[in-house]
Amino acid sequence: AVVATGYKADQKPPSLVQFGFDLETGKLSMTFSEPVKPGLFAMKTVTLQGKKDISNDNKPSKLLITRGTVVETATASMTVTVSLHAEHVVTIKSDTGMYSKLSDTYLSLEEGAVVDMAGLKVKPVLLSAALQASVHGEDKSRGSLQKYELDWAKRQLTLYFNEVVDVNTYQPGEMTIMSGKTKATSESYRLVGNSSVVGTADTATVVLQLSRADHVKLGEKAKLATSTKDTYIMMTAGTGDDVLQRDLLAITDGSGVQVSKVVPDVTPPKITQAVVDLDNEKITITFSEPIKKDSFKYRESTLQSDAKSVATTATRPLNETKGVAFSGARDVGTVTLST
Repeated sequence: AVVATGYKADQKPPSLVQFGFDLETGKLSMTFSEPVKPGLFAMKTVTLQGKKDISNDNKPSKLLITRGTVVETATASMTVTVSLHAEHVVTIKSDTGMYSKLSDTYLSLEEGAVVDMAGLKVKPVLLSAALQASVHGEDKSRGSLQKYELDWAKRQLTLYFNEVVDVNTYQPGEMTIMSGKTKATSESYRLVGNSSVVGTADTATVVLQLSRADHVKLGEKAKLATSTKDTYIMMTAGTGDDVLQRDLLAITDGSGVQVSKVVPDVTPPKITQAVVDLDNEKITITFSEPIKKDSFKYRESTLQSDAKSVATTATRPLNETKGVAFSGARDVGTVTLST
């Protein structure tokens, strides 16, 4: 062996040479000027942005990477690949000002995002001088329902997709709620009562407000949508489009998707109005929500001379009522008593 007559340590910090992003897989690949330590890559040091300089923009298209997984397992590598969290991918797709094509795909990097084998910190890439991507992979997959929740208290369905949905195209009437995966062996109801999307912004999380008609019809079926065990969804490809105008994937009969959470309605109905019509000998009672027809016991109703307690007022039990009629059950819970 020959003895070295001199030694000079590595004093040149690594730099980011190029990067690429694949919108289909959600992977960000960064190539450096020399080997770095992937295991020491620091999240929250990389910003994805829609143009080279966003330093003076009031509302720039950008995303700070906070969640993801480094793919490389080797101690040293010229490349660091980060598989972004699904929520980050959805955020990117929701912002049309960034990462939709090569010309709006830029990246900035803080000093110390990663270090080389000598422990030297990577050079920063400033927000005002971001690096443009050398590769941009397009999104080629159609959107599909990942999970959903039913909230009876709010009368809402919350649906989570893996693509950003164009809410103007969403048609709740193309969806069917079933008690099992297969319609033929289940109780079912198609949402034909004009339920509507909450909000107008395109989103991957679609919230449907159930109309009174759909709410009542679902509630009338005792073995449907009462828990996670009897709540499944089927939907056609005509339910809606993503922001690239591609049909959402259908959920076919026999492959119904089970609900992930059902929130029960624990708030009892209240009387919102009571009208006594002595000329026609009728009392009309309106409730805050639809009630079951066979649950109303009119003989347990009492007329009082004022709003004080029964013990101190003149009362008359309705024990001689001739009949009960229900009206407007899909709009309001209204009961008319014929006295």
